[in-house]
Amino acid sequence: MLAPPSLSNEVLHRAFRAPNGELGVQLTDAKEFLAACARDHVAVLGWEVWLIDHAFNSDDNAPTPRLGQWCGLIPLASRKSNGVLGGNTGNKQPGEPWTTFVERTLSETRDQLDSFEAGSDVDPAWEDYLRANFTLVPETDRLARL
Repeated sequence: MLAPPSLSNEVLHRAFRAPNGELGVQLTDAKEFLAACARDHVAVLGWEVWLIDHAFNSDDNAPTPRLGQWCGLIPLASRKSNGVLGGNTGNKQPGEPWTTFVERTLSETRDQLDSFEAGSDVDPAWEDYLRANFTLVPETDRLARL
């Protein structure tokens, strides 16, 4: 699943779509994305920040423009290096009701996103290219039955 079914067309229109179909939503749209997950009872297993329209150039140890591509190594503001930014939620616990699992993963994801600050975590020059990608699991998925 790439997006919750009730996600608004406006958010989808603003999102970056990777060549494999995955979405990178604008950071300002992340709360609406998670609200749609809640409405649709979709759990979030994790998320990461993408740098869109760039690919990583290992020769320069830096992102380089590449329209339609994304890079997971983000130039960090705190040091002259790159890093992967994101988070994960805890696994579904045995006997944990699906609704509880969804609520918990959404709460954990919101908390993680709230602690992420683009301006202080990422070199400000890259802010316009940042997007959030989410790993989702609907109740109908095999993982939901674990």
